[in-house]
Amino acid sequence: MIPVNSPWPFHKWAIDIVGPFPAGPGNVKFLIVAIDYFTKLVEAKAVRTITGVQKFTSVAHPQANSLCEVTNRDIVCGIKKRLYEKRTGWIEELPNILWVHRTTFKKSTGEIPFSLVYGSEAVIPTEILVPTHRVANFDEEENDDALGKNLNFIEERRLMAAIREANNKQQIAKYYNKRVKWRSDEIARLRRK
Repeated sequence: MIPVNSPWPFHKWAIDIVGPFPAGPGNVKFLIVAIDYFTKLVEAKAVRTITGVQKFTSVAHPQANSLCEVTNRDIVCGIKKRLYEKRTGWIEELPNILWVHRTTFKKSTGEIPFSLVYGSEAVIPTEILVPTHRVANFDEEENDDALGKNLNFIEERRLMAAIREANNKQQIAKYYNKRVKWRSDEIARLRRK
């Protein structure tokens, strides 16, 4: 396993095409999904057709394929769960599914993608409709000060996330390498290189 690391947010992206889905408004049938390696933030754009383009991943690396496939599966499953038996309306549900993905804790980084990008927690729409303590006691000046402080510490949070992700990848590699049966001719060949 060769880890694919990104030194900072939005440096490396994995891109894939998902679909075809049932035709939505504007006759859109496909999604172009992009995932940032560092923050795991997902962006998706519905498009009408993919003329002359086969399914692809922008980075020719197995981890890019894995990252895309897992995210694509999450998006498709989310669409199916929200639509139940209906086959139309997936385009209206896409922002909700992306919001869930952006505000869900990721084990690999130990952070939420939204907070790695913006430096603070997201206020979910439910908190606006049914006010929580932090929404009910909102003070704009105090909030602006807190956001400024969060931006001062965002680089430290990103560094800690990068360290957690590297550690996580090392643990995964160690687990898989433990199960590998090395043959003496392979070891000799590796030593010659």
